[in-house]
Amino acid sequence: MLEGCPSPNGPPFAGRLQLRDEASLNVMIPMGGSNEAFREAGYTSPKPLIKIVGRPMLLHLLDNLKLRLGDVVWLVMPAALHLQYEPQLNLKNEYPAVDIRVILFSVMTRGVVETLFIGLQHMSPADLTRRVLCLDCDTIYFSDVLGDFRAQPAGKGVCFYFKDTGTAALYSYLRVEDGTRVEEVSEKKAISDMANVGAYGFPSGQLLREAIATVLDAPQGIAMEYFISNIINKLLSGGHVFDALMADQYANCGTPAELEAFIEHVSSGKVPSLMIKRRFCFALDNVLVTEPTKPHDYSTCVPIEKNVQLVRELKEAGHHIIISTSRLMRETGGNVGVVIATCGHETLRMLEQFKIPYDEIHFGQPFAHVYVDASVACASGVDTAKDLGWRVNSTPQLEPGMVAARHFNNVQLEGDYVVKTASRCAWRRRGPDECRASHPPATAPPAADGGGDLTTPGSPIADGVSSLTLQRIKGVTFSHLITNRCLTPGRLKVFLSTLRKVHSSAGAASAMLPLDELDMGANYLPKVRKRFETYRPLYLSLSKRSDDLFRMLEAYLAEYEAEKRFQYAHVVHGDPVFSNVLLTDKGHIFLLDMRGEVGSKLTLQGDLTYDLSKVYQSLLGYDYIILNQPLLERDAELLEELRDTFRSFIAENYPQVLMSDVVKLTASHYFGIVPLHQNPEHQAAYLRTASALLSSIPKRESARSSPRPLPRVPPLSPVEPS
Repeated sequence: MLEGCPSPNGPPFAGRLQLRDEASLNVMIPMGGSNEAFREAGYTSPKPLIKIVGRPMLLHLLDNLKLRLGDVVWLVMPAALHLQYEPQLNLKNEYPAVDIRVILFSVMTRGVVETLFIGLQHMSPADLTRRVLCLDCDTIYFSDVLGDFRAQPAGKGVCFYFKDTGTAALYSYLRVEDGTRVEEVSEKKAISDMANVGAYGFPSGQLLREAIATVLDAPQGIAMEYFISNIINKLLSGGHVFDALMADQYANCGTPAELEAFIEHVSSGKVPSLMIKRRFCFALDNVLVTEPTKPHDYSTCVPIEKNVQLVRELKEAGHHIIISTSRLMRETGGNVGVVIATCGHETLRMLEQFKIPYDEIHFGQPFAHVYVDASVACASGVDTAKDLGWRVNSTPQLEPGMVAARHFNNVQLEGDYVVKTASRCAWRRRGPDECRASHPPATAPPAADGGGDLTTPGSPIADGVSSLTLQRIKGVTFSHLITNRCLTPGRLKVFLSTLRKVHSSAGAASAMLPLDELDMGANYLPKVRKRFETYRPLYLSLSKRSDDLFRMLEAYLAEYEAEKRFQYAHVVHGDPVFSNVLLTDKGHIFLLDMRGEVGSKLTLQGDLTYDLSKVYQSLLGYDYIILNQPLLERDAELLEELRDTFRSFIAENYPQVLMSDVVKLTASHYFGIVPLHQNPEHQAAYLRTASALLSSIPKRESARSSPRPLPRVPPLSPVEPS
């Protein structure tokens, strides 16, 4: 409900900026938790979409909020849920005057606080200054929690509670002093009878975001840390004040038992605010009555009692009942007049006999074997294709959290294992013991074939191709973290520290090559030159400036090699882009797909600046390209914050590395990967980014000059190659 709205038919968000003031609230409703209990109870829709009297639970929640102009509602939900159920929610038509912002994510978050963090990352600096009220998506609030929070002094948080008289500690509980001042929040431990109702107010979005970031950045997280109660305790320990406010008018629908008890309450007419009269349309045949036991003799139909009773109760509650039937439509060729003349009287007599009430009856529904309707097929929790028993031809779907392998690699999931097939997997044999902790373990000690490649026993090898079976690690790639705005500076530092350990490794002495046999420049100019010469027509089709761009890169890389600015390390990763970095549920970093090759030599030795430039490649938006995600202004701002973190880490931990070298090598990567990807839009984006990076380098810069910040280049800068 929106208070103070002049007309529900006016412009959707008219005047919202002018009316937004310090009393305006950010109302955040995170979604995405487990639905297992409801599935086991027979519900097929996600919990917020389960219907109560024909209307999704989430809409009932929104209906009962006392919103005012200037408030913003943030619905933070999985992208898959929104894609499937958006027509059912129909938010623009349901709430034309409410500023509702739907924030989508495609990662499995580790708890409600990470889901909230994603929503907060979408807020502007102005949004973050305003207060935030977080609401559980499975609770309907009849108490005016917005009004009560709005009335609190600025700078104070709130916890809304009810008196829990049960014997089991099912909620989080408050310990208070002086009647209202919160001293502690305890999860699933009844330290008082004041149980949280799932509504929490915070003094500002910025404060909440900072508090959550400290939890997400912790290297080893446990499940309890991702509850809102933990965030409030952190803020309490930092001197922030929270008051406990009573909100005893609510409906908790968090478990099947609680939902069914509430629906029973609603059905008995005890919740007037939910008893808006609605129109329900039921098919007659095979829904309310069976098929006739004698063909075409409708007097032999029998009622389907559970559905008939549902119709009776809905009608008794004042709802409008419509019955439709396709009887005899196929036999009469769709002649409705003949249908009514033939079976109309018998049908009406049957409805009276079985005491099936109705307001309208429609003969002449077209005959079909399957009916698809937005309120039925798409509301079942299984997509329409599955409801129909049909396979839609489409691009193969990846497991959540996976990034598609490039065309020269093949990655398959086999239960708890991952099988990678590629030209070489030599790093596994040559990797030193101290680096193995940051890599998924092989299922058996890998054996080398005659060419020095690695396989697990029994792996097929042909034409220099090897396969390697690794333990499957449950986690999320940095690619998905960054594109979901969930990569914090702290998480980036954890990854960079892991990479620093790799670079500090002494390596395996038995696998070391003499330095005079190691061509440190082999992965730079020779590789880029070969690709450009081989695919020059492709480059020129993307940009007429490609020759000029190559000449610039050629000069930079030749100078880099001639002056031997390589930063030698016994062990380098070789390709630490974010798709090769995995964050586990416990906050551990795993590095995937080490290259183990310099030129044609199998070795883990190399130039650590190469690794750093690959990280910088991702910090310039590479993952948005490969995942086909739009890079918006807010994404560019967050990437710049992460690049600042990266530059500071390099200055502190790699003082010998010049950022100008990192930028030049990154430009060469973007230029060189153009022909490795088959999507023309991706190819053009790589070339634009390479051009933007090269344009940012001062023409007369001395490589030996002290490091200085380069001009900030937005990722995928709209530099149009002429």
